[in-house]
Parts: sequence; structure tokens; C-alpha cells
Amino acid sequence: MKCLYELKAFENAISHIDAYKHFLKHSKLIKDAPKRKLWNFLNCVKELIKLNTKADEAALFNLKKRILNTRGKEILYSEWLLEKVENLVMSYEL
Repeated sequence: MKCLYELKAFENAISHIDAYKHFLKHSKLIKDAPKRKLWNFLNCVKELIKLNTKADEAALFNLKKRILNTRGKEILYSEWLLEKVENLVMSYEL
């Protein structure tokens, strides 16, 4: 997901996110805690993609707040997500 996001291959990323969520939903191999962290990460990436295509400062602020509140506990790669949020904040200010 991170690679697809970085490459701005947003349509491919959305497709992979949906497929990954389907896998997670039906997988008995992954325990609940890691599954929840990955699910939250996928939701955040999907939201970042939406915010890349349609600027919404309020939604961006809410996403940042959600990541900060769950940092490391309920979400994977929170530092990377925060970096991408900050990049979007800077692009909105241009």
C-alpha cells in the first residue's frame, strides 16, 4: 500500500485495499488485534487517497487527530501516515 501511495497509483491502491480488506474479513489465520491494526491502516490510506484527489482541510485535521490518538496502539505505520498527512497539509497551504 505504501508503495502504491508513494507512486500515486491511487486506483491500484484502492483496488488492493478492497482486496486486502476482503481477505482480512474472511481470514482465520490472523488474530483480531493485528487484523484491527491493519484494517485501521488501510482505512487511513484510503482516506489519504481521497484527500489527495479532493482537498478537505477539516477531514485532514480529523485524520491527523485520529492517527495521533491511536498512535502505535491501534494502527500500523502511524509515523508514515503522519508524515503523509503533514505533506498534504503543506500542499494545501500552497
